[in-house]
Amino acid sequence: PMGLIHRETNNCDFTTYFSKGCAPGFEVDSPFCAQCKGGGQSVGGDRARCMASSEEQYYGYTGAFRCLVEG
Repeated sequence: PMGLIHRETNNCDFTTYFSKGCAPGFEVDSPFCAQCKGGGQSVGGDRARCMASSEEQYYGYTGAFRCLVEG
């Protein structure tokens, strides 16, 4: 969806369309990492949170579907 928005609007400021979400690869303190789940570690912080890799549970197509299902 983000690629389509960029192509249609020629604008990369996605905060105009989404207030928060999970887009692995953004800075961890970004609104686009607010919904990311990480690797599930609860002690000592979760270094996988918002990583652009399969360590982030909401990464890729499978992760995006998981995010929708889990709400």
